[in-house]
Amino acid sequence: MQIEVTGLKDVVAQFRQEAESSRAAAEESCRHREEEEHLSEMLRDKQHMEKKSERFAEVTRSLEKELREERAVSGGLSKNLEAA
Repeated sequence: MQIEVTGLKDVVAQFRQEAESSRAAAEESCRHREEEEHLSEMLRDKQHMEKKSERFAEVTRSLEKELREERAVSGGLSKNLEAA
């Protein structure tokens, strides 16, 4: 009887250890999945910001071109006024 109790205690201890290992593995898996989701979200945000940056760069180039054209027109008008 004593031997059976000792054997059962060992089995229970082994089950506890396996359950803890399983729980730790599940927690690690959950943490890993959350990190992957966070990384995916950050990459989407990065792509969004890069596209936004490209649009701003295009607008900036367009405005710079318009400014150069306006300055050329203003310069031409100023020369015409001075000549007159």
